[in-house]
Amino acid sequence: MLQSHPPEPTAKSVLADALRLPPDDQAMVAGRLLRRIESAKNRNAEAAFQATLLRRWLEMETGAVESISGSALMRKLRARAAKKK
Repeated sequence: MLQSHPPEPTAKSVLADALRLPPDDQAMVAGRLLRRIESAKNRNAEAAFQATLLRRWLEMETGAVESISGSALMRKLRARAAKKK
């Protein structure tokens, strides 16, 4: 005899079930979901930041770009802003 398995839950069915929960339980479920989403976003942001750091370091090491001091950068930015006025 074949055993039947319950159908896989869908977002719609999970949401319907969650909305039947008491408010405190709804808040707990929502909080857990938000923490999980934020954690994934943070991991993605960290990976992107690391990739940017590596790319910029390689640009410096290969001479593709030159570094300038913060004060030199500010002088250039102020001069550019003054030209736009």
